[in-house]
Amino acid sequence: MKYYYHVRTSQGQSKTGEIEAADQVAAADILRRQNYFITSISAEEETKISFSSLEKMFSKRISLKDKIFFIQQLSVMLRSGFPLVPALKTLQRQTENKFFAEQIEEISEEVKGGVPLSSAFAKRPDIFPNLYVQVTKAGEKSGKLDKVLLKLSSDMSKTYDLTAKIKSALIYPAFIFIALIGVIILVMVVVIPQLSAMFADVGASLPLATRMLISISNAFIHFWWLILIIIAGLVIFYQSIKKQPPVRNFIDGFKLKIPVFGQLQKKAYLARFVRILSTLTSAGLPVLNTFKTLIDLTDNVHFKKDLQQATKKIEAGVAIGEALKKGKNFPPIICEMITIGEKSGNLDYVLRNLAKFLEKDVAYISKNLSTMLEPILMIIMGAGVAFVLIAVLGPIYNLVQVIK
Repeated sequence: MKYYYHVRTSQGQSKTGEIEAADQVAAADILRRQNYFITSISAEEETKISFSSLEKMFSKRISLKDKIFFIQQLSVMLRSGFPLVPALKTLQRQTENKFFAEQIEEISEEVKGGVPLSSAFAKRPDIFPNLYVQVTKAGEKSGKLDKVLLKLSSDMSKTYDLTAKIKSALIYPAFIFIALIGVIILVMVVVIPQLSAMFADVGASLPLATRMLISISNAFIHFWWLILIIIAGLVIFYQSIKKQPPVRNFIDGFKLKIPVFGQLQKKAYLARFVRILSTLTSAGLPVLNTFKTLIDLTDNVHFKKDLQQATKKIEAGVAIGEALKKGKNFPPIICEMITIGEKSGNLDYVLRNLAKFLEKDVAYISKNLSTMLEPILMIIMGAGVAFVLIAVLGPIYNLVQVIK
């Protein structure tokens, strides 16, 4: 009988195919002997998209919160004396996300077969970034896996909280921007056409601002489909070129220079850098491995370049603090604090306190973001209102004067 299967290789790659076997159990045995980890196996090929398949597709999203909870509970269970495999089995049963539960089950089977936990994580880079792999590997080597994982979960929780605060702070500006767009569309589609008809009936000559406003309104009404096509085209064009080095270099640099938002993003990057550096240093990871991991985790090309230059200097024997001083995005105070920590032998303590300071600074900016943005929003809204008033009230005032 023919069976259709979905498996993962020992390198973590996904694979599908078909196999001839007497029954489903025999088919599974054949696949296991080929060192495959079976995800699914059935007698019928899945050719139709069902509700369950759609649900599985969406469930493949694993949130940072789920991963933090997994690492935290794993560290607590290991510290309580649980062997690693039973601990993973228990967490697999407790995990609500079906896809994540499947991955944990596969990890437990790999660990049971003699694969280190860090290697099992490394096979799933889309779930466990290099930070998790390196910290786990350091914990395995030192024999303090429970303590290292607990520190990792604690630091990731702080990073998660910081990200949540930034997102929460952006809700108000986003709401104002969307409301402003809505008002503009309403004015262009409803108000301006009525005024345009009135001006046409009177036959009065209109100033440039009014003619521009009427032209924009006509474009909204008669060519809305073309506007949507242009917007969609621009989005697709941006998505296709944003990864090109020159474009990425410009975009990442522009993000750091935007008023208020640039300052917030830069400090968030620095807080995350110091926090991860503290995590990897306390785990006992070699300095070069630490910086290579930091480079992998950094998505801003300008910070990445600074870290790459610092890594080269560290390879040449330069201290961390001195190596970072040449970077344009690392303030002198951070470099000096790291240098003091290196000289005193308390680098981990200095980094933890520096991370707390930077995170408080980011939280303060996030909390007061609305107040900081109010002048900018008022200027934008004031300019828009002034343009509409000049364009609309000017001709109306002229008509009144003519009638008088």
